[in-house]
Amino acid sequence: NYDSFPGDEMMSERAFDSCLERFSNFVGNAYEDSVLDITALYPSDQSWNVQNDREVVCAVFDMNGEKLTGSAKDSAI
Repeated sequence: NYDSFPGDEMMSERAFDSCLERFSNFVGNAYEDSVLDITALYPSDQSWNVQNDREVVCAVFDMNGEKLTGSAKDSAI
């Protein structure tokens, strides 16, 4: 945890790492073996300081551009 905004690069890395830690339990497949990739939404300097934003939102997408429907939870893809 940080008292002050850690910077965009550090925030991006921490957000991705946090999502990666949860990937295999959520999807049911190892990240390295999956067709899915991770994108993360994370606080900006402004939202951190003005809105006290500390939330990271993880999302997955198909690296081949295939449309995903429903949840990727336990999909093992």
